[in-house]
Amino acid sequence: MPQSLPDAGKINPSHPMFELIEAAYGVFDCNTPADLDVCTQKCCMEAEVAADFFKHQIRDLPFDYLRQWHSAAYSSEGVAKDIWTYLLPRTLESLASGKEPNSLGLELSLRRFDTGNRREWSEAQWSALDSFQRTFLAGGFIAENVWGDHQNLDDVLCMFRLGGWTLEPLFDQIMSMPLEGIATRLHRHWCCETFGSIWQSAFWEKSDKQIVHQFYTSTTLRERMESLALSSDHPPVLTDRAAAVFDVMDTAG
Repeated sequence: MPQSLPDAGKINPSHPMFELIEAAYGVFDCNTPADLDVCTQKCCMEAEVAADFFKHQIRDLPFDYLRQWHSAAYSSEGVAKDIWTYLLPRTLESLASGKEPNSLGLELSLRRFDTGNRREWSEAQWSALDSFQRTFLAGGFIAENVWGDHQNLDDVLCMFRLGGWTLEPLFDQIMSMPLEGIATRLHRHWCCETFGSIWQSAFWEKSDKQIVHQFYTSTTLRERMESLALSSDHPPVLTDRAAAVFDVMDTAG
């Protein structure tokens, strides 16, 4: 049986999202489901894990169990709301910790249920989800970066979109971030890791991928990068990053 480290996928009280996650455990508290609603054959989940899964309090569910559940096959219609509701706070905590619950990629972390559909949740539950979405997205642009080292903006955007959130509000949130943070984030993923190109996840739906690419090359974002690149009020390291990002946008657009 797999053994998780005691703190795998967990956060401590000093984490910037600790209170938000605590609130999520409260509003999503529910009865233990009767079924895992995913494939529990050997190809998807270890028999010992399936048998032991519900013997743990949700807060103490081993990260390996959570990851096996997220990686197991499930119906094309998604999973039942009761199991998703039960696992959701543990899933959100793992994301806040920088651990991806789905072994195939961050983008699939919230896809199994229409998580971003406000009509599926009570007011208190939606408030927790909305707060998580906004705080997590913003967390990639602040000093207390809450994303894992290997996570990038496009993966995070794709995760929320596949989870049921709409794109325009996500774009608006990004554009409300400090310009210096936007330039630093895009430079890290476009100019350092992919050597001068706009990288997009393979998990995007085709139509959404086009819309996101249009946002990445939009006139508004391009003008902001150009303005920062030409600024004399910022250190050269930052203006150089903005200039490099602008060049990538200009080439892609």
